[in-house]
Amino acid sequence: VSYLRADQDVMCAMRFGEDDRLAAVQRLGILDSPAEERFDVLTRLAAATLSTPIALVSVIDTDRQWFKSRVGLGVAQTPRVDAFCAHAIAADDDLFVVADAGTDERFRNNPLVTGDPNIRFYAGRVVRAPGGEPVGTLCVIDRAARTLTPDEATTLRDLAGLVERELGLTALEEHVARVDTSDQSKTRILHALHEGLVLHAADGRIVEWNPAAERVLGLSADELAGRTSMDPRWRAVHPDGTPWPGDDHPSMRALRSGVPVLNEMMGVHRPDGTLAWLRVNAHPTVEPQGGTTGVVVAFEDRTEEQLLELALRRSETAARTSLDALDQGVILASADGTIHRINPAAELILGYPADQLTEMWRTNWVTYDTDGNVLPPEERPVLRALQTGQPVRGVVAGWKRPDGEMILIKISCTPSADGAADLVIAFGDVTEEHRMNREVSRFKYLFQNANDLVAVIDETGQIRYSSPSAAGVLGYPAGWQSPGGVLGIVHPDDLPDAAGALTALLNGTGATDPFIVRVQTFAGAWRHMECVGVNLLDEPAVRGIVITARDATDRVLLSEELAHRASHDELTDLPSRRLLESRLSDALSRSSADGTRVGVCFIDLDGFKQINDTLGHAAGDDLLVDVARRIQDAIRGGGDMAARVGGDEFVVVLDPITSPDEALAVARRLRDSVASATSPSPGLTTFGASVGLAIGEPTDTPSSMLRRADHALYCAKQTRDSSIAVSEPLTGPRLV
Repeated sequence: VSYLRADQDVMCAMRFGEDDRLAAVQRLGILDSPAEERFDVLTRLAAATLSTPIALVSVIDTDRQWFKSRVGLGVAQTPRVDAFCAHAIAADDDLFVVADAGTDERFRNNPLVTGDPNIRFYAGRVVRAPGGEPVGTLCVIDRAARTLTPDEATTLRDLAGLVERELGLTALEEHVARVDTSDQSKTRILHALHEGLVLHAADGRIVEWNPAAERVLGLSADELAGRTSMDPRWRAVHPDGTPWPGDDHPSMRALRSGVPVLNEMMGVHRPDGTLAWLRVNAHPTVEPQGGTTGVVVAFEDRTEEQLLELALRRSETAARTSLDALDQGVILASADGTIHRINPAAELILGYPADQLTEMWRTNWVTYDTDGNVLPPEERPVLRALQTGQPVRGVVAGWKRPDGEMILIKISCTPSADGAADLVIAFGDVTEEHRMNREVSRFKYLFQNANDLVAVIDETGQIRYSSPSAAGVLGYPAGWQSPGGVLGIVHPDDLPDAAGALTALLNGTGATDPFIVRVQTFAGAWRHMECVGVNLLDEPAVRGIVITARDATDRVLLSEELAHRASHDELTDLPSRRLLESRLSDALSRSSADGTRVGVCFIDLDGFKQINDTLGHAAGDDLLVDVARRIQDAIRGGGDMAARVGGDEFVVVLDPITSPDEALAVARRLRDSVASATSPSPGLTTFGASVGLAIGEPTDTPSSMLRRADHALYCAKQTRDSSIAVSEPLTGPRLV
């Protein structure tokens, strides 16, 4: 069958023709009938258990969608061209689900989506007439996009099955009503034609029957002729399954009493083993004189009805069992405080039995907000639903258990759609969930505002995730990826150490020791980052190397500055005596290994005391800074090093030297460079410098070389003429 919607053509194929389907709808006789509690309780239960504001039992007519039962919707019908349920029937699937109608091409322009009731989510299960024809749906609707969990889908199927069974009962009741409204003669005629009809003689033997009797009982004429109720082949049973003795059959009771036996439900086993359920009426035939001459027994096959009733009882039992098995609390109650039904989960969550809860309801069910403050009556979910007649969904409220413990429950209250005072209350304990959400929110806030940077690296070194602090610390925008992975932003000098640390992490499972590398910022500057890593490649939630890093630039620079100050002269920034001796020790060790030689020049300023005494220490300090610069400019590159070891004393390590003449040439250059400095005052003469030179011997130590150079300097200063003296191992110092 096909039909046209306003915004698109929808072709649908069914197992039944549209004419057959519409005929089945008419046979049900429920179109435009009043609301019935047996359907309303199912829609209320669907809305409550699936937490939706709208639930409907719909019937698809020729050009309209009519609602046999509705919760949360004010209108009784809508045009068929706009009906989601028409699509569900056309699809003929197990479940027809639209997760988000606002983005679904089939429905986004539908007036039920763009306007009231603003449908976003729809889930419908087709319901069928007793003949199998799809006549409508049980559906739930939400104004927000969502999906069904497997448990919710099972619940919707189960409830739709109950709706189908109620439709089956409707069809049977309509049939019975039509029969009962006819006159008695017509009933006898119809029974004779369509029902099984047998005539028992006064001794109980079957002497006459109609064809329908053979068909219903599954017996041939030969098998029926002469049979009595005492024949064991009947194997008749009561509705509860207990055997039905032959002498108590309706026909025998009517023969004995002369009184009709009406509407007995009897089970009879056919020869093929099937059980037929018969509604039996036995009418005795009485002579004018008053004697009973026989009995006419009429029976109709009510197997389908009986099985339907049994199935309905089973479904009701299943529904009660399902309700009892729910982890969610469910209460069916009235506005007067009477609780009609409460499942075990509700008593477990709230901590009270039904009778105590009834009394508490009559005092307005005191509930609290999430901070433990008592809610005013108009804000309490149960009272709000009763007062407004509108569903209250997903409200989190506090509840105090008998032991005083405060728990949080997420509660939904759905009033009955027909304005009755009945209410379906469904809720769950969300105390732990609420606590965890708060913890997650707190962690998220702290994480997003932390100064430390967190990154997740995969096995290839690519950055899979970096925390928001990456933008603040290094300036990289969200989602930025380094072409070279995490090692692509590491300083080239630090690359070997960083690669080694990453390799160690990939090979192990524990955290590494902290390590510091220089990392380039988005603007191109370098920052010192102290990093700690841990291998979480085997952790399903992470699957990567987690690097935690903090900016240690200021700490590193301060450490370097303190180390520099500890080993350098504060005034001239030349190395101090300790660093000088270390450098000289290294030079002597190397020279003994490769056969080269080392020289030491000890320099003392001539006339410096006069400048200090005349112009003051500030002028003297300026002169010392100038002398230090001149000495630094005069030494050779490479291994030479100048140091300040006293007030106006400087030492230069010459490393290496090839001959004494090379060392002497450097000593002269140093003296001349210092001597070319002018006095801070024009009234003073140019000052000079004396130099003591020592050339290392195989037996020298740093102390011995410095002593020999100092001894040579003493010799040079005796001339008071900016002289140079060389320390000779055998003869002592000599002027050059």
